[in-house]
Amino acid sequence: SDRVVVAGFSQGGATALMMLRSELKLAGIVGMSSYLPLRDLEPQLSAANSSTPVLLCHGDSDMTVAYHNGRESRDKLRQLGVDVEFITYTGMAHSACSEELQDVLQFLKTHLKE
Repeated sequence: SDRVVVAGFSQGGATALMMLRSELKLAGIVGMSSYLPLRDLEPQLSAANSSTPVLLCHGDSDMTVAYHNGRESRDKLRQLGVDVEFITYTGMAHSACSEELQDVLQFLKTHLKE
């Protein structure tokens, strides 16, 4: 499991972020246009994933999962000590763009090295 990155878009990203609670050590988690669900329900983070890197990508024009939900998720994860990178895409709504996909690819290359 330490060579697995769980990723998702929107609700799929919320599901991916729930994997921070798993006792299986993951290589990383990616949430695109997403949010951290149940952010007030402890524990948010298992000991196994306390050092798991997280990439959150969000468009600042997202009307489906509001941009502030993405930022609040980032802030909560940082409070927990999670290594989280948050990238904003100017003008992007609830969708994906080539720049975002390149950022996800770079995250995968970085965290799935041999």
